[in-house]
Amino acid sequence: MKRNTLLFILLFLTATSLFFARLDLDALDEVLSNAKFGYEYIYSVAFMLLSFAVLYFSVRAFSDKQSFEFFRPTIVISSLFIASAIGGSVSYIITWLIWPHFVLDISNAIRTVGVALLFMSGGILVVNLLIKPYISASEKVRTETAINPVRLKVAILVTFAIGMAGAILVFSKLGFIPILADLTVSQRASLGTMVGSGLQSKMYLTLMITIILSLVYLIKVDSRSIFAVFFFFVTTMLLFGYGARFFFVMPALVGLFCYNNFVKRIKFVYVILGFLVLFPLLVVYTSAREDLTTGESIGMYGFAFYLFGEFRDFTYMLDKLGRYNQYLGGTTLMNILYTAMPQQVWEVFGINKLGAMYSSATFSADFLYKANAGIRIGLLGEFFINFGYTGIYIGSFIFGICAGILDIFYEVLPRKTTGQIFVAFLTVNLLFSVIGQIDGVFATIYYYGYILVAALLFIRERKMVYDE
Repeated sequence: MKRNTLLFILLFLTATSLFFARLDLDALDEVLSNAKFGYEYIYSVAFMLLSFAVLYFSVRAFSDKQSFEFFRPTIVISSLFIASAIGGSVSYIITWLIWPHFVLDISNAIRTVGVALLFMSGGILVVNLLIKPYISASEKVRTETAINPVRLKVAILVTFAIGMAGAILVFSKLGFIPILADLTVSQRASLGTMVGSGLQSKMYLTLMITIILSLVYLIKVDSRSIFAVFFFFVTTMLLFGYGARFFFVMPALVGLFCYNNFVKRIKFVYVILGFLVLFPLLVVYTSAREDLTTGESIGMYGFAFYLFGEFRDFTYMLDKLGRYNQYLGGTTLMNILYTAMPQQVWEVFGINKLGAMYSSATFSADFLYKANAGIRIGLLGEFFINFGYTGIYIGSFIFGICAGILDIFYEVLPRKTTGQIFVAFLTVNLLFSVIGQIDGVFATIYYYGYILVAALLFIRERKMVYDE
């Protein structure tokens, strides 16, 4: 038996025993709350990191590649859980210093993340034990793909034309550019209620695929291509006008994953340095956007509020909704099904799609702050508001299965193949589900995943690769 397997078993038994100790919540919380020097926080962080170690070694124990690969789907996704919990704790401390009445049990939220990681590792193990052996055994002959540069340029032009047409239609219907409007978020959200605007918005956001294809051209074909650089920057600026960070950050991250696969491995220290530089810029962008749309400075409190606010609001939800013990029973999760088909299809079944959909962001904003806006509480928060702590455990297990399946394709597919581009696309979208809305993530996969797959099939040239 491999050493990694033995270490995983040891860590799993240790973390599981701590989890069962958590079942007696009142007794343990009483002990921790009476401890001095903040031991409850030390215990919570230690348990979370131990759970991450279990997840990491559950991957290593069954992997053919024993080196640390940060961009592996299971590793990068679970790492965001850790970063969100740590960053969210810092955000809460800053918020509490400015607003002392905002008191939350942050240690409970950190331990909940630890339990979620433990159940995620269970889902990953199921995949490694029951699914991976059959897929690996069947991969004796594999197909690798090269990219046709001419077809790639055609795909960039076609997706850009669709996106540009959508942008013109959206701007003309609204009468303004969303990022420059008062109340950017609400104006952008109201676009979805306008007749015929759904298709126009989806056409507009096809520009995300243009960015991905432009980056693939720069990475795999010609890093000095003026053509690709031009379309990358023009498309990014057009998407910036939509006013949402996700639509230009997501394709940029897909490009980063592709660079890691196609060119060379990105060292973990560079990932940390890049995060420390780029994340504050995103926070500044968000706060500046609010200043622009409200006409008032949001100040230090507002700046802290947007720093990993998803985890802080998840903590608030655990504390406030947990007292009532009344959950939605899967109402917001039904959006995954509703977003799979357009409104016209649902009307055949007598269902008003827009009327039936109920967003976790809408519920959270109203329940937590009595606000008419949108508050994201992340993946775990969505599981919690629907089924409580049981929902977190079961949902994390299922999420671990999804991440584990992506891991298989990440490992089995040849590195320099168009299939890895689609794996990167799915991984980045699952990554955003950690801090975003599940329905939004699935809508992106539904609407634009098909377009990306069609483009990848169009630009690829096949050749056979025989395993040694």
